Amino acid sequence: MAETLMLPFVNVQGPAQIQLYSVGQSVPVVKAIPQLEQVTEALCAMELRPKNLKMVAQWPGYGCVTRDQLEDMRLVHEAYKTFTLVNKTVAWMETVEWAATDMCAPFDDTRAVTKSEYKGYVETLNLGVDKFENEEVEGYKLLDFRENLWLHSTSILMALLTLRDEYPGVGIVDPSYHDFAAMTQKRSVAKGLGAADPKYDRVIGIFNVGAHWVAFVINKNAKVCHMFDPLQSERNYAAIERSVRKVMETVLDLEGTLDYKKIDWCKQQDGSSCGIWCIAVLDMIIAGASWNDNIYRLQPYLRMLYLYKVISLLMEPVGGE
Repeated sequence: MAETLMLPFVNVQGPAQIQLYSVGQSVPVVKAIPQLEQVTEALCAMELRPKNLKMVAQWPGYGCVTRDQLEDMRLVHEAYKTFTLVNKTVAWMETVEWAATDMCAPFDDTRAVTKSEYKGYVETLNLGVDKFENEEVEGYKLLDFRENLWLHSTSILMALLTLRDEYPGVGIVDPSYHDFAAMTQKRSVAKGLGAADPKYDRVIGIFNVGAHWVAFVINKNAKVCHMFDPLQSERNYAAIERSVRKVMETVLDLEGTLDYKKIDWCKQQDGSSCGIWCIAVLDMIIAGASWNDNIYRLQPYLRMLYLYKVISLLMEPVGGE
């Protein structure tokens, strides 16, 4: 694999010819890596052949390669792709600017962190699979915090875990709970991260409604559920209330006791920032912070802030040692 990383790339033409790897045939010497599409097609073609046969893929003017060599090539392509994401993220961080006068709680707890430190965390991030508690986290997926990208479930989950880590007495709900059709499964997944534990007096969640993130905060003592839709859509607020009533009220043993209130002081200004505003608004509600419209200007900073925080949590030694 290490030797393959040093090879140049080459364009080959057409699909590979899949042939038997003859007994006694020497292992092909690879001098260049074909395009990912050709590598993937060759691997798929080999999968269709009997498992007990050793095969090679051959392209005109290129030569042949074994299945193991193709697998190494595929991994190299993936590595280059993820390295590119790191470079894009670091380059984006260089462009992030914010006014000191716009900075406010709870987003000012990393004032002393320099851009070099922010970038250093990205550059040392394990881009492969890390284990955090019982969750498998693919590091490269966290890089969708950059620019104006839509956040995927990995980033949302890690952000929720970060908020739980920062605030005592706050439990969280797995964002995937809402995706299941069966009510029993919804409730089972909603309990999965310990939301029903009596030590939590507040429970927060973010879930997806039609490629759009919405959020809620349940205060168990006050019997109040604050709902937040970054689009401020009545339809989405109805979906949040319905989900909390049918799933979370049962999970938390609060059936019929919650008062539902909308958070209407923040509205996303584009088509992709719903996730970051859900995280930021939950952070503010838990911290008891006040909103002001200058916070809209902090959006790039907030993306960088939460990327830094989720990586910090992921890299934290087991047991906090």
